[in-house]
Amino acid sequence: MRGFEYRMPVEGGLLVCDERVSGFELDFCSERDKDRLFTPGEGWAMILTAAGPDLAVLVELRDAPSVDDDHRAWDHVAEFSLAVRSGLLEISSAPVERPPVLRVRPGWHRVRFGYRNLATVRHEGGESRSGPLCCGLTVWPGARAADVVLKQWAGRLIL
Repeated sequence: MRGFEYRMPVEGGLLVCDERVSGFELDFCSERDKDRLFTPGEGWAMILTAAGPDLAVLVELRDAPSVDDDHRAWDHVAEFSLAVRSGLLEISSAPVERPPVLRVRPGWHRVRFGYRNLATVRHEGGESRSGPLCCGLTVWPGARAADVVLKQWAGRLIL
């Protein structure tokens, strides 16, 4: 396992994608996507969140999924498949100039993400202020499979 920690400003979401994917547009987010807090695409996925000054992103690159299925430390947990044909996984959020790019095996991967401290996100007068929001990403090589929410957060973000 390889682990990394990043801090970055967030404007509506965290993009996880094949570094060589380009030309996609995210201008629609269904109610289903808002509930599960992610929107998948071809070679990319947007993990939704409210805008905030700082997001802690904890990344684990593994050879296989974690055997620990205890999600008590997280408010929301979901998984999706992601094609990373280039072997370069980019994690970004505007306006990060040089987003992290991590080497992975080329091919299909499973990505499990979890949010901690979602209840600290506040909205007043259309402005959002977030507390110490944390997103954990675990990535491992795996066959393409259906998206799944493993633990649903009971609250609702205003996106």
